[in-house]
Amino acid sequence: MTSNTRTMSRGRFRAFLILVSVIALLEMLPRVSAAGLLVGRVVGVDTYGRSIPLGWANITVYANGIPVQSVSPQFDGSYSIPLPPGPYTVTVEHHGFTAQIKTVEIFNGRSSLLDFYMQPAPTVTGKAFDFSLSSGGPITIPAGKSALTTIQVNLHSGSPQIVKLSVSGLPSGASASFSSLFGSPSFTSICTIMTSPTTPIGSYTVTLIGVGGGMTHSISLTLTIGPPSYSPDQP
Repeated sequence: MTSNTRTMSRGRFRAFLILVSVIALLEMLPRVSAAGLLVGRVVGVDTYGRSIPLGWANITVYANGIPVQSVSPQFDGSYSIPLPPGPYTVTVEHHGFTAQIKTVEIFNGRSSLLDFYMQPAPTVTGKAFDFSLSSGGPITIPAGKSALTTIQVNLHSGSPQIVKLSVSGLPSGASASFSSLFGSPSFTSICTIMTSPTTPIGSYTVTLIGVGGGMTHSISLTLTIGPPSYSPDQP
């Protein structure tokens, strides 16, 4: 092997070592993702009007109705949750206190403050938590239109806890939204059912579902989709 060949081999080897070192250094750098911080305290008010930290509370963060994080505060009631930017719904529950629901917007690189001051919950009959659902009855709607029905969530027993609402059994091209997706019974929510002109005509059994406190209840109603309605000036 000539001296030139040996020099070229050493140069390539040094370049390889430098490349490996750079890759290792990049791997050691912290990976930073766009995020904000949700911070605050969960405090309860006892029967004497004194504030007490609720370290055993359950904090759940929802994005578009889907739970993304569930944590408990520190012993002093404080909490801190990193979240991607966007709007969220936050629920807090603690046995013996009325559950609370709030909305918050998270911004990149900023802290958003959300405190909860919880009041003692009324107890119905002293039994375990339970609730019931009722609705405004059958819905008849032309394809392409929307209609409303009222959902009543009533507390039957125990201390109120968060109940989440949902719908199943909608035909293709139809969707539903709630004025209150979450609530602490007793509460009322307006359910809006929206259809498209292509939603198949016919009668369907739609199920309204409430889930909360380890309980699940549902009720059914009949959704009738009629022919699309047109105004006189439409072709």
